[in-house]
Amino acid sequence: MDKKIAAPQEKGDHLSTTAELNCTIKVLSGHGQFDKTCATRITYEGIRALVDTPQQVDKRDAQWLIPSTLPSRVFKDQEANGEYWFLWADIDKDPPGLRAVEQAVESATEMFSCYEIYTTRSATEDCQKCRIIIPLGKPLSGSDWKLSQECLNDMLEHLDIIPDRANERCAQLCYLPNKGAFYDSISNRDGNYFEPLSHWGVVLADKKQALREAQKLTQERIAESKAKREQRLAEGFKSLIEAFNGVYTVEDILLQACYDQRGNTFRHPNSEGGSYSASLQEGRVHSLSSADPLYTDGGGVGAHDAFSAFEVLFHAGDRDAALKDAGDHWLGIRGESWNKVRQRDFMEKKALQSADFDDERGRSNCPLARLNSFAANGKSAELELQMLDDQYVLENLAILGQWSVFYASPNVGKTLLTLWLLREAVAKQNVNGADVYYCNCDDSYKGGVEKLKIAEQAGFQMLIPGQNNFRPDHIVDVMLGLSETQQAQGKVIVLDTLKKFTDLMDKAKSSEFGKVARMFTSAGGSIVCLAHVNKNKDDSGKSVHAGTSDIQDDADCVYIIEKVSDTLDVHTVEFVNSKQRGDTALKQSFQYTKEPGADYMKMFDSVERISEDKTTQQKAISENAKQREKDAGEIRQIKRVIEQGAYSKTELVKRVMTEYAITRQRIHKLLERYETPVTLGGQWLVNVSDKNRHTYINYTNGNEDN
Repeated sequence: MDKKIAAPQEKGDHLSTTAELNCTIKVLSGHGQFDKTCATRITYEGIRALVDTPQQVDKRDAQWLIPSTLPSRVFKDQEANGEYWFLWADIDKDPPGLRAVEQAVESATEMFSCYEIYTTRSATEDCQKCRIIIPLGKPLSGSDWKLSQECLNDMLEHLDIIPDRANERCAQLCYLPNKGAFYDSISNRDGNYFEPLSHWGVVLADKKQALREAQKLTQERIAESKAKREQRLAEGFKSLIEAFNGVYTVEDILLQACYDQRGNTFRHPNSEGGSYSASLQEGRVHSLSSADPLYTDGGGVGAHDAFSAFEVLFHAGDRDAALKDAGDHWLGIRGESWNKVRQRDFMEKKALQSADFDDERGRSNCPLARLNSFAANGKSAELELQMLDDQYVLENLAILGQWSVFYASPNVGKTLLTLWLLREAVAKQNVNGADVYYCNCDDSYKGGVEKLKIAEQAGFQMLIPGQNNFRPDHIVDVMLGLSETQQAQGKVIVLDTLKKFTDLMDKAKSSEFGKVARMFTSAGGSIVCLAHVNKNKDDSGKSVHAGTSDIQDDADCVYIIEKVSDTLDVHTVEFVNSKQRGDTALKQSFQYTKEPGADYMKMFDSVERISEDKTTQQKAISENAKQREKDAGEIRQIKRVIEQGAYSKTELVKRVMTEYAITRQRIHKLLERYETPVTLGGQWLVNVSDKNRHTYINYTNGNEDN
């Protein structure tokens, strides 16, 4: 494969306006992974020279770099004080070839960046493992560099190129060109240097905000956990483990075991690479590091709750020792240890076992007498009065007197649409707004205020954690109390999101919540729960509910909300029914506009129902857009050749095959696919003249992909 060195390009508004990178800037280098002298340096000129004339040595002696000027191989030092001048990536899993990697780099950096792409020592012609080095126009701090590395990896993955994410560690070694049995490289040295903070500013800002919010939320949870331990212990738990998990969070245990925290991820004390390999999901922790005592082989199965983490980290997996320590020293009730109080309760209960009557209710302990007392015969007329006609609480989607669950990915709009549907229901007098209680327990302070305004204007009730002494753990008890006192009739409770009210990963707890929900609906109440889907879709590409199957099994009506398209600022989503009891819609679609910088109320007011035909049309538009995005690199290459004057189809196909190594069959397919009008995604005009001669001209009306 010939090396392609791009010709210089004129700078436009989308290019860096900073001064050209000084090629004499020296970043840290060394030879072999055990070289910790920090005495070697390398410049960008030196990197270029190695790309053109690579070393040819055993990997144990190969030269590497850390793209920072700081002379340290300690990741904490680099993260705190490093000055980074390059981004880099390592592609060793199912590599697609240098040309495809080049296209991905150009797409990620908007085609205006120098880069060096070279194969690794273990590469072969059929398996072109490679590395990418991208020089920067301005240096980055350690924290900005880590997030920029994440962005680069995210964009490569989006283009179906899988990077090794170990490169996100601040002191990870990037091995320089080292020739093996096969070597090739591609370079772009046009003098334009990439600036992540300007090109990826919005994405980086979102990542930083997500980190800040996660850190704030974690600290709030820890503070709340500490404040309520004594109170919650006094409320009573069935077991010591349940009590422990009720008053301690996983974060509590990890921090007391000297784990370092970054947002929702943690680094264990024995970490050598410095990565934050442990992460929290649904109140449990799992770790990707085999050196971490909490290692779970990368999966959620076997993930640790607070007590399990305590058992492993403080007692090396000895459950008996963990139970004794937790009951003696970690849990206390009214100044006494858990174990002491429970032992006294056990002895008192044992002393009463010979009594003929239940000490609380005065009922006979005779099993047959109790069974007869449970029979509902004679109450049919009373219960019939409590029956509700099939009436919607949310039009076409949720029926009064039922338990409905809406599953969706984050940012699809489940909260937005539920609030809109509630406003509609109150306006149409399908429900009494005073009887609707929206529990908004998965939101920021600002988001809570925005949605409270909507509830106030629409006329339904909103509950927010920390306001008027409300806590999410109150709701289940309230639902139970409303059921037992016959006050549930006509009440509508919305739980956003369900994981705040029960542990969806715990089968027993999910089942217990289902029992309370069924009692509430049987007493005339209605429940609408919002929940998340798994990150990974099923084999057919459809979303799957998160957690155990108990919630879906027990609920009356279940919908999966799928994003159909998000063309420009218009988002289209579809409710797809996966379980129904009653006359609810099998499918229902909505659209809303999400403009950058627009406030939540404007987005809320833009919501509208759309027809099935319009949904189908939006799906087609979305699929076309995804296909164009997938083909974008090859489209650009074909258009470049067309611009060079290759108008005839035969000559065009020949030149594209020669310059970009695309197969003849693939070129013909692309030419045919993008001959459609530009409004439908077309990229070129085709004229058929005498003797069936096809000639091609790029669209020039400004609508084509560039």
